[in-house]
Amino acid sequence: MKSLLQRNRDKDMAKEWSNESGDIFERFAAGIDDAISKGESLDAADRDLNYGIKLQHDRLEKHGVTMKMDITPRGAWTEGFKLGRFQGDDHFEFYKESRTCKKDESYYKNGRRLYRNVDNYKLTQTVTDFATEENPADRQYKCPSCGAVSTVAQLVAGCPYCGTKFKMSDFYPKITNYYFNLDIGYKSGRTAKICKWSIPITFAAIITPFLLFSCSAALAEHRTASPWGIFMIGLILALIFGPTFGYCIAYWIDKMKYETNDARSNKMSTIYKGSRTAFKDYMEKLSQEYSYEYFADKTVALIKMLIYSDKPEELTFYNGPALDPSLQNILNVTSLGEVGITRMEVIGDYVVVNANVHLDDTYINGEQIRVVNDMFRVVMKKNITKPVNLGFNITSLHCPSCAGSYDATRTKTCPHCGSANRIEDVDWAVDYLGR
Repeated sequence: MKSLLQRNRDKDMAKEWSNESGDIFERFAAGIDDAISKGESLDAADRDLNYGIKLQHDRLEKHGVTMKMDITPRGAWTEGFKLGRFQGDDHFEFYKESRTCKKDESYYKNGRRLYRNVDNYKLTQTVTDFATEENPADRQYKCPSCGAVSTVAQLVAGCPYCGTKFKMSDFYPKITNYYFNLDIGYKSGRTAKICKWSIPITFAAIITPFLLFSCSAALAEHRTASPWGIFMIGLILALIFGPTFGYCIAYWIDKMKYETNDARSNKMSTIYKGSRTAFKDYMEKLSQEYSYEYFADKTVALIKMLIYSDKPEELTFYNGPALDPSLQNILNVTSLGEVGITRMEVIGDYVVVNANVHLDDTYINGEQIRVVNDMFRVVMKKNITKPVNLGFNITSLHCPSCAGSYDATRTKTCPHCGSANRIEDVDWAVDYLGR
């Protein structure tokens, strides 16, 4: 029979995640490092998440920084556990899945490492799928411009014959959000570390005072007794009970270290635990797309794109004022998994949602890198008068001024004639982003 230590080592030596796996969680975890460092798309991620990754790659290149993020399975839950399936709305369904891992994150510039953080985390991903429809990727579609027939999957990048661009629903299932929380549960080597810490703590906090007390008691109250006899009794008692108290104190210090770092996520979960229910109850009366998970993932994805973009004012979904210039120095944005709704109201044809979003942001200043917990205030809006298409949809995109086709889902300006153009407001847009 294997010992507990050996079983824990076996868990630490779990197989590497593979981007060739049939498991969407594994493919995303295995490919995220290359996607960021090379600016590549992840087949497991949705379009918003992939576009944010591309913008992050461009931001790193702009600052001359290379980011390396090794994520390896580790600990007690390398096979994962689902946090529950949510029947989101009439269009999408969601579930969250977590797995324990080790994340080794480093930043390099001019061949020198500027920053490194290695720790154990729970990686959580949101998997989004159609509630009723099968994946349409292999469906045949006739281009409305030239009449050529292609598969829908081929048309993602535009018609291969005439270049017409399309706006279409994503192919699901896809990862629509991911975040890391420190793993304060199972930690390989934690017992050995605590024991090492308990040795100085034991002598400093337990044995030394005990011995001093024993000596003073012998000299002050038992002058007829042998000081060395009382000293030996104190030493024996200290050696018996001291390590236990020392271990407990060291364990408490170790636990508090990780719980303090993780407290922000726990605090947010407590403060905003009513956001999901409040959002659903309010939106269900207005629209067939009333899922909090969709809204939260979309909010985080749009914030990331705004932060990473060099020209956020040109993004189709942003209608707010100029952003804080310091956001241009952010190299990495990590969601903490919560979007806290503070206010909801209907103004004209739009539902307007005010929310607070906590993010861990990695800033660069010259060759100094620091991680800051930022709280952003965001105002999201969505047109509730537009009909909701509950199945897969694909439409061609053309500039109303020159009829040229371009990806109007990412930019407001036509590259052919320079005219401003906003696609119809059928999804969430951002009216304000600030601290």
